[in-house]
Amino acid sequence: FGDGAGGDFGRFDSALVAMFRLTAGMGWIESLPWAGPDGALQYGHVLFVTSYVVAVNWTLLQVSVAVLLDSFVTARLGSQREPEERAAEERAEGSTMRSALDPLLDRLASDFVDDADLTARLRALFKMLDSDDSEGLNSQQLSMGIKKLDFKPRIHISDSDFAIITQGGALCAPDGRLGPAEFEAAMRRQLRHHQQRQLAYAPWAGPMGRAEAVQLGALKALFLEQMRAHDEGARRDA
Repeated sequence: FGDGAGGDFGRFDSALVAMFRLTAGMGWIESLPWAGPDGALQYGHVLFVTSYVVAVNWTLLQVSVAVLLDSFVTARLGSQREPEERAAEERAEGSTMRSALDPLLDRLASDFVDDADLTARLRALFKMLDSDDSEGLNSQQLSMGIKKLDFKPRIHISDSDFAIITQGGALCAPDGRLGPAEFEAAMRRQLRHHQQRQLAYAPWAGPMGRAEAVQLGALKALFLEQMRAHDEGARRDA
């Protein structure tokens, strides 16, 4: 329209202002009259202005505003949820990762099939850790053996960890080391405590429905009953 409407479209900056006025709803562009001097409709001018208003003002601008509002609301809700989710994750991680053996216990808990299979796995693990075939593991030997297992990051067992695992030496053989039977008893005890922690802090892992909460409560009750029966049996054997 540079020739017929030079006042508004003769230069780029003038055309930019004219189109901005049209976008802002400031009225019809006067240099593009909808009717000619004879009153006949100027289809070119009308088609351009109306199609621009429909495409830009009524469609693109509305879509852009809706997208911006949706992005703002999503970002706002996300910023409100992030601190709560981060705090829940930190509580869950801080509550469940209480043992240096947790990576090993996770694998044992997920791999064994039944009681006999768990016994076989613990015996095989003891043989792997007992590198000198002395049928006994002290704190240093247990630490060195577990450090060689295929875990990333490596598992490090300190003297204090060894004391916790053996209940201050109460689970050790008379020589102060863990034999095959003592090792199995200590690892079973650690595995029970590990599973108990996982059950206790499962609600922090994420949202759950009513059915899942009921199932979790039943598992906790069953696990506690098994632990009570095991402890009573251990006291009778002692």
